[in-house]
Amino acid sequence: MKLYVKIIIGVLITLLCAALVVCAVFFVSELKTRVIYVAAAVVIAFIGLILGIFMSQPKWLKIVYASVVLLILIATVSLLIRGCSVMGAINEGAVDSVVRPQQNATHAPRPSIEPIEQEPSEDSFYVDLPDSEAVPDSTPVPIYKKEQKDDDIVNILVLGQDSDRLYNGYGRSDVTMLLSYDRTKGTIKLLSFMRDSYIPIEGHGWNKLNTCIRFGGPGLIINTLNDLYDLDIQLYVTLAFEEFTTLVDNIGGIDVVMSRAEASFCGASWAGESTPTHMTGRQALSYVRNRRTGQGDFSRTERQRKFMIALYKKLRSDMSVNTMLELVNFSEEQIRTNMSFIDISNLALELLDSGEISIQQGRMPFDGTWHYGGINGASVVVIDIEQNKELIHQYLYGE
Repeated sequence: MKLYVKIIIGVLITLLCAALVVCAVFFVSELKTRVIYVAAAVVIAFIGLILGIFMSQPKWLKIVYASVVLLILIATVSLLIRGCSVMGAINEGAVDSVVRPQQNATHAPRPSIEPIEQEPSEDSFYVDLPDSEAVPDSTPVPIYKKEQKDDDIVNILVLGQDSDRLYNGYGRSDVTMLLSYDRTKGTIKLLSFMRDSYIPIEGHGWNKLNTCIRFGGPGLIINTLNDLYDLDIQLYVTLAFEEFTTLVDNIGGIDVVMSRAEASFCGASWAGESTPTHMTGRQALSYVRNRRTGQGDFSRTERQRKFMIALYKKLRSDMSVNTMLELVNFSEEQIRTNMSFIDISNLALELLDSGEISIQQGRMPFDGTWHYGGINGASVVVIDIEQNKELIHQYLYGE
């Protein structure tokens, strides 16, 4: 084969690879298709260039081909190292899953609680209960393995931590939200667990739900929810809502439908009753932390769900390279999880590349299953555990 033919073949292969990469970066919005394009470019480059090394006769042409192959190898290894670095960071301190010891979890009877007819003052919810400041165990509680109830439904517990009063890296859980993804139906169901719910915690008596993570890390709060409501949660993600400000700013802000009072509280320019109001990162943080507008923590958990839905829709609609890089950087610095690389990759591809996904939201306790109560000067949410267990299963599984 003549030299100019070999050069033309090499140029065409290079142009084809470049075209695939350019299409993947600038013209393809679906994540799965983008990955396929880039993978195809790498495969074609390797095949073409390796063949070129053996086909070419002039020494200088072999050197050119070998240099290009080396550059591709360096780029590929760099990406792998970066990926391993990110996964190593977000899996740091991941809680192990173990078979539960052969013992039945028993709880003491619920202490006497004084019913409160009217909504308590906001400050009363910040009063600590007895033993809330007890020093937790130095070793986080493992997650006790549970058989998955439905192979097509993935349940992930999202925990937003209060940065104050950390112990062993964990503070109180400011956000406790279950994300339930049904692969068959293409639905996402968000379920917020009220932080002031008064519940039994294994080894720690009765206390507020948000103390679980401080006492024993994500494992204790997962085991507590699984035991009380017969759930099968095995995966978790912890994050700090305070750190969402940079991510929101770097992706151009976020839009949420809100009331005039909510917009005024977070300092945003209200767009109307049915029109999404645009927020910066700092305004979004004020929005999700707001307990003063509406019905205290009940309204705040709804705002947290609305924020998560808006963020998901924004990320899904703008899968640019810049947005993906911002998401990777944020994940490496602020997210910790026990999900593996395969878990995360498969879920991300499904959620970001699937058709229209229906998103539903709710909170626990459900209406009519709770009342306010007071104990030692602290206000709590007293719940009917059995009734909520039944309603949770209806909500998640349609039982």
